[in-house]
Amino acid sequence: MFVCAVLFSAFCEDTVSISRIRIIIQEKEYVWNTDGVMEQISDESSYISPYTVASFSSLIPGKDYSLKKLEEEVMRTQMRLVQCGLFYSAVVQIIPPRKNPQERTIIITVTEGFLHRFSGGNAYAMYGREGLGGSRSGLYAYAGWNLLGLSYAHENLFHRGIILASSFTSLDLFPSMLPDDEYIHKMQAAMHAGKYITPDIGVTLFSRILFTPLMSSFNETFFSLGPVVRVHRNELTPFDFSWNMETSALWYMNQNSYRAQTSLAIRKDLAENFFAQKNRGQKLTAAVLLSGGFENNSAPESLAFNLYSTDNLSVRSGYTKDELLGISYMLFSSELRFNVFSLRIPPAFTCVPQIFLYTDIAFIEQKGSDDLYSYRDAFGGGIRLLLDNPIFAYFTFAYGLNHEGSSRFVFAVTGGF
Repeated sequence: MFVCAVLFSAFCEDTVSISRIRIIIQEKEYVWNTDGVMEQISDESSYISPYTVASFSSLIPGKDYSLKKLEEEVMRTQMRLVQCGLFYSAVVQIIPPRKNPQERTIIITVTEGFLHRFSGGNAYAMYGREGLGGSRSGLYAYAGWNLLGLSYAHENLFHRGIILASSFTSLDLFPSMLPDDEYIHKMQAAMHAGKYITPDIGVTLFSRILFTPLMSSFNETFFSLGPVVRVHRNELTPFDFSWNMETSALWYMNQNSYRAQTSLAIRKDLAENFFAQKNRGQKLTAAVLLSGGFENNSAPESLAFNLYSTDNLSVRSGYTKDELLGISYMLFSSELRFNVFSLRIPPAFTCVPQIFLYTDIAFIEQKGSDDLYSYRDAFGGGIRLLLDNPIFAYFTFAYGLNHEGSSRFVFAVTGGF
């Protein structure tokens, strides 16, 4: 009995309960108590909803945590809020109350960010708006020579972490009007419907229809359906790093085909204390990508995996496009990235030039190759222009060689994997 009492006492000392969560947005304050009600304390309300802030955390009033787990989730909550793009700054604190030593108050303080988005790509431009109605929702419009479209996404519908996203795009409309018949006008509609299982894991059912206005029958339409799982997580122990994963399994009904694909990206900042002391906005990062995909032999060539021009999933050297198309593949990519400095552009924009070295190694099974895989590689470097919060536009210029001596220049609208 004495031993049990000692163990129970030690457990209680290491376990605390969240009594309430205070959310402060632009000096507008809300309190989330154990009764589940989000109470507004200040006279005026903020534009961004407190439910939007709370959706980035698994902290819940009344829930018990070990001190270590509480500190880790507080840190992860702060990282998610900073990385989500809705806020200029975010601070999450643990406050022990005066009366009950086993209770903790969490204070989340955020500053609303710049919610407009600007970007572009190969002959098109993009404008978007995040935080519609103060929620985790955004609307984007694309317009250009080879792309026209709209996309909308809501990631916290009914304050329940429900995901609903849709898009409609027109591909190569204007190029298809040229007399050389090189381009075909295609139209695409897509939808995601699902839920966040945790703030780091989202599961959706994805559907897409791709068709051409000139098709002679519905059988020529590409209609796909299947689950998609996305994970973004910041690890803190035994050492800090972040990782992303996306896995999908899609069935193409009209083609009686299926394809599965998964990608895992890991990033680790190196020599953080050294660069923090210099205070120049510099950063050294190692990044690794592992990806693989498979489709059945009956899949048409138009569904082949494209390792030539897919952002963050390509072999960046002088192979032809046909040499980088396959029905299955395995890809390893690594980058060593260095943020040279952080340039402040008035009134509040930041531009970070980044130089990087990369290696891409792939094994590709092409249609009709009798299960034989072709080896492809790339070794090179490049520069990125990173326009982070509040613009979130990224441009990558890379040049690489393969072991055969063939080279290629690559431009992509991406901040890297």
